[in-house]
Amino acid sequence: TGVNKLNKPQLISELNKRGLIDIGLIPELKNRLLKYLNGESLPTDFSVFEEHNFDPIIKVGKLNRMDSKKPYCDSGRFSGSISENIDSFLKKYNRAASINEWTNDDESQHIAACLEGSA
Repeated sequence: TGVNKLNKPQLISELNKRGLIDIGLIPELKNRLLKYLNGESLPTDFSVFEEHNFDPIIKVGKLNRMDSKKPYCDSGRFSGSISENIDSFLKKYNRAASINEWTNDDESQHIAACLEGSA
Protein backbone atom coordinates (compact mmCIF):
# COMPACT_ATOMS: atom_id res chain seq x y z
CA THR A 1 0.00 0.00 0.00
CA GLY A 2 1.01 3.64 -0.22
CA VAL A 3 1.47 3.78 3.55
CA ASN A 4 4.32 1.28 3.34
CA LYS A 5 6.22 3.64 1.00
CA LEU A 6 6.09 6.58 3.40
CA ASN A 7 9.23 7.56 5.28
CA LYS A 8 9.12 8.67 8.92
CA PRO A 9 8.64 12.43 8.27
CA GLN A 10 5.81 11.65 5.82
CA LEU A 11 4.18 9.27 8.32
CA ILE A 12 4.39 11.91 11.05
CA SER A 13 2.83 14.49 8.71
CA GLU A 14 -0.06 12.15 7.78
CA LEU A 15 -0.66 11.21 11.43
CA ASN A 16 -0.65 14.90 12.43
CA LYS A 17 -3.24 15.75 9.76
CA ARG A 18 -5.58 13.24 11.34
CA GLY A 19 -4.91 14.11 14.97
CA LEU A 20 -3.22 10.76 15.60
CA ILE A 21 -0.28 10.18 17.92
CA ASP A 22 2.91 10.65 15.90
CA ILE A 23 5.46 9.19 18.31
CA GLY A 24 6.96 5.73 17.91
CA LEU A 25 8.98 3.51 15.64
CA ILE A 26 8.20 3.45 11.91
CA PRO A 27 6.28 0.12 12.13
CA GLU A 28 4.12 1.56 14.94
CA LEU A 29 3.44 4.73 12.94
CA LYS A 30 2.49 2.73 9.84
CA ASN A 31 0.23 0.45 11.88
CA ARG A 32 -1.52 3.42 13.52
CA LEU A 33 -2.14 5.09 10.13
CA LEU A 34 -3.34 1.86 8.51
CA LYS A 35 -5.74 1.20 11.41
CA TYR A 36 -7.13 4.70 10.97
CA LEU A 37 -7.57 4.31 7.20
CA ASN A 38 -9.34 0.98 7.75
CA GLY A 39 -11.72 2.55 10.28
CA GLU A 40 -10.21 0.54 13.14
CA SER A 41 -8.69 3.34 15.24
CA LEU A 42 -8.99 3.28 18.99
CA PRO A 43 -9.51 6.41 21.11
CA THR A 44 -5.96 5.89 22.41
CA ASP A 45 -4.59 6.35 18.86
CA PHE A 46 -5.56 10.04 18.89
CA SER A 47 -3.42 12.77 20.41
CA VAL A 48 -6.54 14.68 21.54
CA PHE A 49 -10.25 14.05 21.32
CA GLU A 50 -11.50 16.56 18.74
CA GLU A 51 -12.63 16.79 15.14
CA HIS A 52 -10.09 15.18 12.84
CA ASN A 53 -9.22 15.66 9.21
CA PHE A 54 -10.56 12.64 7.36
CA ASP A 55 -8.87 13.42 4.07
CA PRO A 56 -7.44 10.38 2.36
CA ILE A 57 -3.72 9.74 2.61
CA ILE A 58 -1.55 11.82 0.29
CA LYS A 59 -0.80 10.11 -2.94
CA VAL A 60 2.89 9.22 -2.76
CA GLY A 61 3.98 8.31 -6.24
CA LYS A 62 0.40 7.31 -7.22
CA LEU A 63 -0.12 4.86 -4.31
CA ASN A 64 1.23 1.57 -5.57
CA ARG A 65 -1.63 -0.91 -5.33
CA MET A 66 -1.38 -4.61 -6.04
CA ASP A 67 -4.51 -4.40 -8.18
CA SER A 68 -6.64 -1.70 -9.74
CA LYS A 69 -9.37 -1.87 -7.08
CA LYS A 70 -9.95 1.28 -5.08
CA PRO A 71 -9.60 0.98 -1.30
CA TYR A 72 -12.86 0.31 0.48
CA CYS A 73 -13.84 1.52 3.91
CA ASP A 74 -17.21 0.39 5.32
CA SER A 75 -19.42 3.30 6.36
CA GLY A 76 -21.51 1.19 8.74
CA ARG A 77 -25.28 1.23 9.27
CA PHE A 78 -27.66 3.57 11.06
CA SER A 79 -31.13 2.53 12.23
CA GLY A 80 -32.13 5.64 14.18
CA SER A 81 -32.46 3.83 17.50
CA ILE A 82 -32.08 5.84 20.70
CA SER A 83 -28.80 4.09 21.52
CA GLU A 84 -27.18 5.27 18.27
CA ASN A 85 -25.41 8.60 17.82
CA ILE A 86 -26.08 10.25 14.46
CA ASP A 87 -22.93 12.40 14.73
CA SER A 88 -20.73 9.32 15.19
CA PHE A 89 -22.37 7.63 12.22
CA LEU A 90 -21.95 10.73 10.03
CA LYS A 91 -18.26 11.06 10.95
CA LYS A 92 -17.66 7.42 10.02
CA TYR A 93 -19.75 7.81 6.85
CA ASN A 94 -17.85 10.95 5.76
CA ARG A 95 -14.52 9.26 6.47
CA ALA A 96 -15.58 6.27 4.34
CA ALA A 97 -16.74 8.59 1.54
CA SER A 98 -13.37 10.33 1.56
CA ILE A 99 -11.30 7.14 1.68
CA ASN A 100 -13.46 5.50 -0.99
CA GLU A 101 -13.28 8.65 -3.13
CA TRP A 102 -17.05 8.73 -3.62
CA THR A 103 -18.59 11.41 -5.83
CA ASN A 104 -21.67 13.31 -4.60
CA ASP A 105 -23.82 10.88 -6.59
CA ASP A 106 -22.01 7.92 -4.99
CA GLU A 107 -22.60 9.41 -1.53
CA SER A 108 -26.34 9.79 -2.24
CA GLN A 109 -26.60 6.15 -3.26
CA HIS A 110 -24.52 4.84 -0.36
CA ILE A 111 -26.32 6.81 2.36
CA ALA A 112 -29.62 5.21 1.37
CA ALA A 113 -28.05 1.76 1.62
CA CYS A 114 -26.69 2.54 5.12
CA LEU A 115 -30.04 3.47 6.64
CA GLU A 116 -32.17 0.80 8.28
CA GLY A 117 -35.51 0.62 10.05
CA SER A 118 -37.01 3.97 11.09
CA ALA A 119 -33.94 5.92 9.98
